[in-house]
Amino acid sequence: MLTSTIHGVQLLNPQLFCHPTKRASKCGHDIHPSASARTPWCPACVASLTKASLDAMQKMLDLRGGPTPNAYERDRKWNTNRLRRNIAMQRLESAKRRDQLRREREQAWEEMHQRYDFERVRAVLDQNSAGCFVCETMAASYPDETIRSQAVDVAWWENPDRLVASRNPVPKMPRKRSQKTAHASRGSPTMRKIIQDHRSALVDMNIQIEAWKIRYRIERSVRRKHGLHEGYHFQPGFWESPVSGVHVRLHYQVARENQRKAERRARGNMSRPRPPCSPLLYSETVGEIEIDEEMVQTIKEKEYREEMERQARRAAGEVGYLYFNGGIDGLEEWEDDVLRSNRDLVSRKPMLEHEPGNVCEEEDTDVDGDDDNGDEKESDEMDIGKT
Repeated sequence: MLTSTIHGVQLLNPQLFCHPTKRASKCGHDIHPSASARTPWCPACVASLTKASLDAMQKMLDLRGGPTPNAYERDRKWNTNRLRRNIAMQRLESAKRRDQLRREREQAWEEMHQRYDFERVRAVLDQNSAGCFVCETMAASYPDETIRSQAVDVAWWENPDRLVASRNPVPKMPRKRSQKTAHASRGSPTMRKIIQDHRSALVDMNIQIEAWKIRYRIERSVRRKHGLHEGYHFQPGFWESPVSGVHVRLHYQVARENQRKAERRARGNMSRPRPPCSPLLYSETVGEIEIDEEMVQTIKEKEYREEMERQARRAAGEVGYLYFNGGIDGLEEWEDDVLRSNRDLVSRKPMLEHEPGNVCEEEDTDVDGDDDNGDEKESDEMDIGKT
């Protein structure tokens, strides 16, 4: 019997011509005689391990939302699992390529051994030969790299044929200067320090103003959405740890259910009355509706008062910093009003330039004024002289 079977493949008997049975170093399964003696896993174990690793990585990725989850599910753990899945797929493809090369090598080894008549060769050759003549013939067909002799005291890069001369040598770049030119600072160090502190204070103030604008915009949106009045105060730490949307929704449902129960108890545990007919049944044209002039005037006056109150509140918020009076300790109490104020309203009034001729004319007009002004000036001069 000259053949044997390994993993379902019919092979030649490995005991012939110094071909002992080979086993993998880790799994312990039989492998092909042409394989290396230090093969850790057999082909079946390599395929099963790579497939199991890919299945495990795919399962972990599916737990995180799959390959294409929603935007809010793509976190660091999902990205890590996605990369691990891709690496496992690459390893599986690499294992398939190596397995294909292994099959081609085993097929070439078998075809080479099947060309010879082993019974006739056994009678001719020595049974105690050190190796297989077919394997030796296959090894002799490959080119052998000769080892060149090298002196002990010569480095490998000093050999004449080791380094290839470049046709386009790299130009020599100028070396960087170890010491840079020191530029003398201009101006007063004290003034420079004051300017830097002032600029940093302006940057901090702008950051606080932007943060306050965002907070004011959010609070205004919340008041408009939930129908809260302007005087409702939000705690400063409320926005740092906001309530979860699930709890807000649950609280809203519980409050609505309690309100519905209270209305039903108020009706004497009776069902809710049916809604009336649609107003479209009683629709009228504009000409048919009669409105009193006094009522129209009253509505206009009410709307005008509400608009004026709204503009007054807005203007008061913008110029709130004008009413700040006190030491630096009181700034904590009025800090929100100061940040809410519109700083663009503050401007410096330009100085009027007077010519010498105009100054004289103004003095003449002052002298020609009424007697009361002259008496007041004389009394002021007398008071100054006394003092």
